[in-house]
Amino acid sequence: MKMLVLIFSVALVLPSQQRTVIGDVVNTERLFSAAAVSRGVKEAFVSFLDTGCVIFRPVPVNGYRWYQDRPPAKGFLSWIPEKVELSSSGDLAYSTGPWEYRKANMEEAPAAYGHYFSVWKKNSTGEWKVVLDDGNSYQKPEKGKYVLDTITLSSPSDPGHAFPSRGGMAETENLFHQDIAESGFSRSLKKYAANDLRLYRSGTFPAEGITRSMETAKHDTARYTFQRFGSDSSSSGDLGYSYGLQISSRHDTGTFVHVWRRTKLWELVIDIRSGIHK
Repeated sequence: MKMLVLIFSVALVLPSQQRTVIGDVVNTERLFSAAAVSRGVKEAFVSFLDTGCVIFRPVPVNGYRWYQDRPPAKGFLSWIPEKVELSSSGDLAYSTGPWEYRKANMEEAPAAYGHYFSVWKKNSTGEWKVVLDDGNSYQKPEKGKYVLDTITLSSPSDPGHAFPSRGGMAETENLFHQDIAESGFSRSLKKYAANDLRLYRSGTFPAEGITRSMETAKHDTARYTFQRFGSDSSSSGDLGYSYGLQISSRHDTGTFVHVWRRTKLWELVIDIRSGIHK
């Protein structure tokens, strides 16, 4: 039986306070997974999701209410964080990694696999809560071992500096969406993607890094239009996310989640697309 194995690694040498904050996110994610196994999926999600959390069923809905209103699910869902990135202000982060589902107990072979993706936000009482939860599933994982990659963004040296063509996250995303509608996804991705971009698509293991992401993107020849439903960013203005609907030139409808990071320009670090099956 293949089990998830996590190897711990810190990507950056950080001041102790920043290490503590990102460690809090990692530990909270692990507690969330442990609670899902020991207390059940419903109770764990109601405990760790923000009351305004967005999930996709398959359209965006309130996740807190969705889990609260349903009976407890059977089976065992578990996951581990593989990559966690934290804003320089320490109030917004995302976490992603592999999940496994087992029907009867944790000793049996998994019946399903995938990657989760969660956005965490620190609330007014200092608690970390999930404000958006998404991911994908696939038939078989490509890895048996995962190295935990943690990134804490540094405060920009000149936060007031304006970039005329790509100043804010929303403006950058609007330009990205416009480019996709006119030139297609693959071409547009080159202009906006970070080197560590990840693409999540249903049925396939996530594409990690710009080279593999571009290889995946070149097969997507449709044009898309987008309707953004919501977005948020850190108080430091260097990490943010958005979500909504996409409609392709083939008239297929789906959902999207984008995560943007700003070092100098805003760059796309996460792109999740899921179809809506009628």
